[in-house]
Amino acid sequence: VIVHPTRRYWFRNCDQGNGVQQAETCKIGRMILGLDDLKPETGLRLVPRLPDDFSSMEAQAYPVVTEKAGALGQTPVDYRYQRTEKGYRLSLKASQPLLVDTLRFGPFPEETPGFAPCGEETEVRSIQGRKFVYVKLGRPVENLEITVECC
Repeated sequence: VIVHPTRRYWFRNCDQGNGVQQAETCKIGRMILGLDDLKPETGLRLVPRLPDDFSSMEAQAYPVVTEKAGALGQTPVDYRYQRTEKGYRLSLKASQPLLVDTLRFGPFPEETPGFAPCGEETEVRSIQGRKFVYVKLGRPVENLEITVECC
């Protein structure tokens, strides 16, 4: 701000924030959540990026882009991703059936020997010295809870 020499008046000088500073924070939040709705025709992909010192993250009524009969829309979801003693638990609740393609769990240490079955088709991938478990759903869900843990 600019302050008048008498200190009786002040006024703004330049732009007080054009959203650039806010945009970076929003991008980081979206990346941590990992709700990838860029291809709604193939379904929502969940690729959470939980920082090592976080125990969980949660979003309520978060809008994701959906596709129904060729038209785009939005569906609010409640979403929670948390560490468990041996792995991770993911829960997702949607207000209507929502097509979910894949879910990613991790990171797990590279030396993790194996993973307990979670009732779905899985694939283990090593990425930058850590293991991730990808769960393939490929179906609509309204309420979903999946836990992936190491053996």
